[in-house]
Amino acid sequence: MTINTDQDKFLIMLNILQRFDSKYGHTKEELSSEFGKSVRTIERYIETFKNVGYDIVKTKEI
Repeated sequence: MTINTDQDKFLIMLNILQRFDSKYGHTKEELSSEFGKSVRTIERYIETFKNVGYDIVKTKEI
């Protein structure tokens, strides 16, 4: 049984931030699939990043 702890959540969020630091874009759907989280959860993480000062920019629609 896997328990989703705060530490697990934090590690996932750090991994998502690392994905943003590449020259290739990622969709919310790709991140959702890769990390096993809902698209809505990915949106919440992105909002959290913005709230603490990260400049997350949507570059284009796919």
